[in-house]
Amino acid sequence: MCELCVVGLVGLVDPPRDEILDSVGKFRGAGIRVFMVTGDYAPTAAFVARQCGIITSTTVDGIDEINARVMVNKTEKRTDDIACRSTARSLLVSDSEHTLANRSSLVVSGPDLHGLGAVHWDIIALYDECVFARITPEQKLQVVEEMRGRKHIVAVTGDEVNDVPAMRAAHVGVAMGNGTQVAKAASNVVLLDNNFSSLVVAIECGRLLFINLKKVIVYLLPMTNLSEIMPSLFNVVLGLPIPLSTFLMLVINTITDVWASVVLIHEEPETDLMLHPPRNPSKDGLVDVRFFIQAYGFVGLVQTITGHTMFFLCLYLRGGIHPRDVFLAFNKWTDGYLGKSKAELTELVSVSGSVHFMALVVMQWANMFVARTRVQSVFRQNPFWGPRRNPLLLVAIPIAVAVSLIVNEFQWFNSVFLTGKIPVEFFFLSIPFAFLLVGLEELRKLVVRRYPNAGLARIAW
Repeated sequence: MCELCVVGLVGLVDPPRDEILDSVGKFRGAGIRVFMVTGDYAPTAAFVARQCGIITSTTVDGIDEINARVMVNKTEKRTDDIACRSTARSLLVSDSEHTLANRSSLVVSGPDLHGLGAVHWDIIALYDECVFARITPEQKLQVVEEMRGRKHIVAVTGDEVNDVPAMRAAHVGVAMGNGTQVAKAASNVVLLDNNFSSLVVAIECGRLLFINLKKVIVYLLPMTNLSEIMPSLFNVVLGLPIPLSTFLMLVINTITDVWASVVLIHEEPETDLMLHPPRNPSKDGLVDVRFFIQAYGFVGLVQTITGHTMFFLCLYLRGGIHPRDVFLAFNKWTDGYLGKSKAELTELVSVSGSVHFMALVVMQWANMFVARTRVQSVFRQNPFWGPRRNPLLLVAIPIAVAVSLIVNEFQWFNSVFLTGKIPVEFFFLSIPFAFLLVGLEELRKLVVRRYPNAGLARIAW
């Protein structure tokens, strides 16, 4: 050994993958915080975290700043101890640039975690960017449990046996494809390509599936509930003839609406899908009050008004029956009413009911297009061309037209199910109402985009 001579030193650098920086930026844009938990020393961990984009602030806090904040919180409750408060604040703010605006990053070492209380962890959980260095497996588990205890949804990535406790304690455990079998068995998700950016795709797909389910439901609810229930309700309360027969209701529910529902679930993501913060599972469910306001209070209301308008218009144009003669008819709607026989009244109701049916089908075409976006304009989700096209959606229109012609124009259906032949003009009279629905929805979305804090935006689905 004495005869050896030092020639030089060799340093090995394991740089982050090229896609890491972009992936972390996408997570941040989606309102997802990325924390680093590592066994490296704090300076090394902070350097790597800055390379990965996990740390972006010019000023990085440590355990001293955490303790100082705890002291401030305690002394603010004791208004008589002004001197102690000034001392704590001087520790917290050492220079003019060290403001709350750039105090979003934190680096804490494992030995500093010993003895921290709940109030310390409350402050740690508020940071947007955190690095935990020199962490043991027990402390990694502690970090997960502390974050979960503060109602945060936690996902943990790992590939070794010592990562298993934290992965099991998290809401979602993510194992690398080249990790140990124990880590894979303990995880909920395995990244077969060992690519961190695959998590971005997974989150985008999860959000897309959730949003598309909402779109399908908001497309179906106005028709299958409000627009079909109101005719029966009006018959009981206001004495109107039932304009929509049970058979035509079943045709809508099982045929004309099915194709659009299946295609809507395969919608491409909207441009702002990854620009929203994560939803709160305890508050933002698949269906909530705002959802029903959209389905029933807006779309369903417009569809119901359109359907009954076409029904009354057909009665007036084809039979000369004024709407005031239809309300409160009850048992008077029989042979001899308004000088018409029972067969003539039945035929009028059959034809007008089929017109009502066709109006609802046309309104569902408009609903199909407006349901494709929640806030963005429907014209930015062009179904004809572009990256978010969905040409299969347009197939729903000829299918609905063909079904409508079959069940209303064939004599067998007219005789068995009491449908009526739709006058030609009524195939087109409801189209302006469909454009009205699209225009009203575009106006609603514009207000939501321009004034995100307004009352209309608060009840937007």
